[in-house]
Amino acid sequence: MGQKGPKRHKAGIWLRELRAPFFVGTVMPAVFGAAYAHYAGAAFNWPLFGLTILGTVLTNAGLNMTNDYFDHKSGDDDLTPATPVSGGSKVIQEGLLKPRQVLAAGIACLALAAVVGLYLNAVTGGRVLLIVGIVGMVIAWFYTAPPLKFGHRSGVGEVVCVLGCGPVIAFGAFFVQARVFSWAAVFASLPIGLLMGLVLFINEFHDVHADGAVGKRTLVVALGTGAASFVLAFTLAATYLLTVVLVVLNILAPASLFALVTLPLAVFAVIRARRYHAESPKLLPANFAVIGTHLLFGAILTLVAAL
Repeated sequence: MGQKGPKRHKAGIWLRELRAPFFVGTVMPAVFGAAYAHYAGAAFNWPLFGLTILGTVLTNAGLNMTNDYFDHKSGDDDLTPATPVSGGSKVIQEGLLKPRQVLAAGIACLALAAVVGLYLNAVTGGRVLLIVGIVGMVIAWFYTAPPLKFGHRSGVGEVVCVLGCGPVIAFGAFFVQARVFSWAAVFASLPIGLLMGLVLFINEFHDVHADGAVGKRTLVVALGTGAASFVLAFTLAATYLLTVVLVVLNILAPASLFALVTLPLAVFAVIRARRYHAESPKLLPANFAVIGTHLLFGAILTLVAAL
């Protein structure tokens, strides 16, 4: 009985380190990609779908933990304010886990994800999933790891997030089910990828001073929060316009236009970001609005594709 408390405490620390709520950013495109395969006429394979989600979650967990480790090494997470949407887990900074423990766990998750990916590649045949998996691993590891440090380069980190949390994952999940190459599946996932990129982008507003201090030149650091709020507005508008274009081109089903019901959330996020772009606590409702837009938008596109 006496050991249950510490064990539960340790489990809670690791759950905090995993930052599981952020898994939705990678699970959403995976579910959409599988649903889009069904929309394209492929027979749905539930066991392979389950393995796809498992591999996706493991990769995301590995990314989160290695990101925490390398942000600790750079000193970034020592300076970033802790908010519900940014600043890392802080378990290293608070001495709850040692850096080497976090790094080892992150590498273990990425290794397990690689095993799942290799199995799926063997089942589906060819090298398509192998290439997709390698791209995903490169993004996960080098997002903050040297020498590439995608997240430290203006625009690169944001574009990598859009591609990784859109076409890369969605097409991989699509291919597991359909086993054919499809540009339509790539383009159909772009709105979800763009919205996840904006989740990352607006989260960077809170870390702008800390990121700048350690040389992490995110797009928000390069532009400043005021100009970045205009980029947020433009990209949201482009996402909705792209969705309409994809429907017109028959890449997305007409019912996908129901995703436009999220427009009020997006407008609220833009207004709030324009007004409070430099005031972290007051900006948080805009962060939650962008997250909500991504979730609801992605859920609607997925549901339409699945039916």
